[in-house]
Amino acid sequence: MTLTFPTMAEQAVAEFRNSKVTVSMRTISDRMGAIIEDDYPVRRYIFDDDTSVEVTGRGRAHKMETFWP
Repeated sequence: MTLTFPTMAEQAVAEFRNSKVTVSMRTISDRMGAIIEDDYPVRRYIFDDDTSVEVTGRGRAHKMETFWP
């Protein structure tokens, strides 16, 4: 699959940040077909276009980073 912008990882993060109702990143990623790797304290969501999101922390310390293949 070719890399198009915004990537699937960037779309998922944007949907999470722009939602008016609190929706978990896991729910968004499941809907987009991501593979979830839960390696405490980091949770990775790997999408079909080989981009990924790494989520660390909880609550106010919650951070998300997107990565290209």
